[in-house]
Amino acid sequence: MKRTCATALILVLTLAVALYGCGKKSKAPVTAAEWLDLGRKYLNDLDFEQAVVAFDNVIRIEPKNPDAYIGLADAYAGLGDTDKAAAALREGLANADSTRRIEDRLAEIEGGGAAYGPVTITMNGETSEQEYVPEWYNWRPEWPERAD
Repeated sequence: MKRTCATALILVLTLAVALYGCGKKSKAPVTAAEWLDLGRKYLNDLDFEQAVVAFDNVIRIEPKNPDAYIGLADAYAGLGDTDKAAAALREGLANADSTRRIEDRLAEIEGGGAAYGPVTITMNGETSEQEYVPEWYNWRPEWPERAD
């Protein structure tokens, strides 16, 4: 009898713990800043589809945020859709508080600039090819040094 009660108690406790764990919800982003951070993470991870969703949410919450439009454009550029990237930037020009960086990014996209990739740089008469680094790129210590 003791053994049956002990087994039943263990079973009930295990079930209670399992149900408690299933009931927990992960904290989803709520603020524009949280969505912006998540969008940047997705860009760094090259998960452009999820980045589009995150930056769209920033724009929905905070339509005057220039970083949201630039991030959305970078996500579309990463997907290879420069038309949507340019459209996002034009929307940003119409709605955002600060537009200088948006204008610069739009000029890059309309001028055929890549979201990332090799570019030729000429400084002091010397030409070299370097990797273009978009503004959302976050250098990580385990990666080789980059020229800023």
